Amino acid sequence: MKKLFSVCLLLLVPLVLSACERQKATETAQVIVTPAFLEHFGPLPEMETGICIARVGYFPLKDDPARVRAVPYILFRESGQLEQILGRMVSEQEIFLPGGDFHTPFPPGSSVWLSLDAEGVVVVDLTPGAEMTQEALQGAVAAITETAVQFDNVDRVRILIGGVPVAGMPEEGFRHEAGRIAPVPAPTLLMVSGMWEAGALDEILVNFDRPVTVENFRLLTPSGEEVQGEYYRSVFDMAVVIHPASPGDFVGGMPLRAEWEVVDALGRRGEGSGEFALKRHDH
Repeated sequence: MKKLFSVCLLLLVPLVLSACERQKATETAQVIVTPAFLEHFGPLPEMETGICIARVGYFPLKDDPARVRAVPYILFRESGQLEQILGRMVSEQEIFLPGGDFHTPFPPGSSVWLSLDAEGVVVVDLTPGAEMTQEALQGAVAAITETAVQFDNVDRVRILIGGVPVAGMPEEGFRHEAGRIAPVPAPTLLMVSGMWEAGALDEILVNFDRPVTVENFRLLTPSGEEVQGEYYRSVFDMAVVIHPASPGDFVGGMPLRAEWEVVDALGRRGEGSGEFALKRHDH
């Protein structure tokens, strides 16, 4: 991880490496930023070692499920990139704010399987974890199609639900529709989570919805006191990482107040404040 020079605490702390950077020093560093990622989120910071690929997935909007918006996905394996993204899209249920713009059309427990048909068209077979509404199906079709066609060698997608072609699918499959892609708004904070190891809090991660430069940030306890400790930023600048000075003071579910001012690589500014329940993750 890179050091975060907090506007509030001005801490100078040791360098901490991410999983992507903790590779053999002999490897050549390579950050592959795809055109779709550049269009929606701009360039990524460089790294020291390893290979990372910046792509996007598209999720439907709550108020208009026929339209989708890009979400960043950073991959650390070059093979099977579409499988990786779609697999994460159908399984990650907690990446959206309850009152936010997105919704996931994929019920919990869903899975996908990819293949190529005789014409070289990508076939995506979605096995939903529960029955899907017509609105959810509409959103899933848009999300899967636009996510797939960002790849240079994909221009058509056939979508099956439990092995059965989606009703109304064109004979040649679904294609890109520029009009259904909504623009990306200002950056925002997604969630505050804690990582516990052997029953003890190791670190707190404050996750943003894209890479950002943090201009001002504070995290406050329920009593209104600022959380003391070592502040970092994660690789690719998508999170503020805190090693609290008193980790025993924190329990899963406790409310923490975050205040932030950030700017993304395309100059979009986001600021806000709000209360977030500390999500507990044990590892």
